[in-house]
Amino acid sequence: MRSAFLMLPLLLIATAAPAADVKDACMADYLALCGSVPPGGGRVVACMKEHRRQVSMGCKVAVLRHMAEKKGLISAEDNP
Repeated sequence: MRSAFLMLPLLLIATAAPAADVKDACMADYLALCGSVPPGGGRVVACMKEHRRQVSMGCKVAVLRHMAEKKGLISAEDNP
């Protein structure tokens, strides 16, 4: 589970279009923790990594579910 939290910034920022559920669950965290960081050059990723312990549980759960879906461990229908 710890490695999933390390992947959080990459999933949220590095992908061109994060899953809608991840974006919805994590946008407030992004804005609160890194909203003043200008995008580009890996600055937002670095900021999210610095603050990964402050990310909300809802965001972490959404990221873990998304990762499980991408790996084929669960289907979108399995999400409550």
